[in-house]
Amino acid sequence: PFTPLHSFVRDALSSRLADVLKLVPAAGDEVNIAAQHQLRIAVKHFRYCLEIVSFMLGNSYPEIHTTLKKYQELLGSMHDLDVFATVSREADFSPSTATLIVKEIAIQRGNHFADFTVLLKKQPFESIGQQLRNIL
Repeated sequence: PFTPLHSFVRDALSSRLADVLKLVPAAGDEVNIAAQHQLRIAVKHFRYCLEIVSFMLGNSYPEIHTTLKKYQELLGSMHDLDVFATVSREADFSPSTATLIVKEIAIQRGNHFADFTVLLKKQPFESIGQQLRNIL
């Protein structure tokens, strides 16, 4: 109960970030949809934790928050497409229609994954963690 708030916040954010960082290598493999889904959940938890303590982060908060939302949106879109691909394969489409739908889903998912890998290089989670450590 007597721990300074900034120490508690630093530890909480570090813990959530560690969960994210553990999943990034596996999620960087385009075919590892399970890891990407788990990463989306971990990013969501990290983002929620960040939102709760936003008042402590000053001017850096909007940029970090926007980046985390972008990660979450890309990973969420990929997951939605994975689910839709499964539903499409199970639907009673003609073979040519089913092939066309699944192919288009794969193209869209590939585009989202490419954006995800660009974001990983441009704004890696490690640099977000460093920004937070510098603030706290």
